Parts: sequence; C-alpha cells; structure tokens
Amino acid sequence: MQASLAALIPPLLLIALLIVALTVGRSETPPPSLPEGNAGIAARYPGDADIEKDPAVVFHHDFEDCRTPADLSAKWDVMYGPEYMNITEEPANVSGGLRALEMTIPRQQRSLSVDVGRSLAEVRDVLFLRFYTKF
Repeated sequence: MQASLAALIPPLLLIALLIVALTVGRSETPPPSLPEGNAGIAARYPGDADIEKDPAVVFHHDFEDCRTPADLSAKWDVMYGPEYMNITEEPANVSGGLRALEMTIPRQQRSLSVDVGRSLAEVRDVLFLRFYTKF
C-alpha cells in the first residue's frame, strides 16, 4: 500500500466504548445464537443509562469522568499517541453524554497508531463490543 492507512483516515471520534461479554463453557458446544432486534442487553437500558451495572457488562467507559487524555489511564491499560487525543465537549461530536474521546490522525506517509486498550482479567469465549464512531 503506497499511502499509510492513517493518512487516509479523517479525524476519528470515538464516542463510547462498551464491551459486553457472554461466558460460554469451554466445550465443543457452539455458542448460543446472537440476540437480534430488541433482545440484547442495550434494549434494557435506553440511552445506555446504568448499563454498566448489568452483570454481563465487563467494561464500560463513556468518558464522562475525563477532562484530559491523561485521565484515560484510570480505565485504560494502554494508550498510543495520546498527543493526538482530546476529550471533547462539543455537542456535535458527542453522543449520549457530555464528553467523548476524540482522536485526530494527521495525514502523513508513515504509519501511526492512535488508540486505547484494556486487558480483561478473565478469558471469554464470546465477547461483544459496542462503540460509536464519527468520521
């Protein structure tokens, strides 16, 4: 690839991150079918209000407790490129709260990693990830 992917990606706004897990026994039995329509966890929590209290939710961060990228370290194990991150309160770039994590990736020829990561203490056979982005 001639141009790096980072050079092709416009500013990225990560609005919320939600990891939901369903523990499945470690056997040859296939996992249960995925919920469809309004049958999933989120259907029980309009606007995601109090969704982090559900026992099946293993990690939730809506960035409401952050004022700067340095505050991310309270919930995230890994941060790459924090100089390209911002906690925004601009209503046009926030969904369902007052704050969001904003990542701006500059156009350049070299590859660039800008992200946050979290290690989970428990191994899961099935893991659902939900997040919002705006490009």
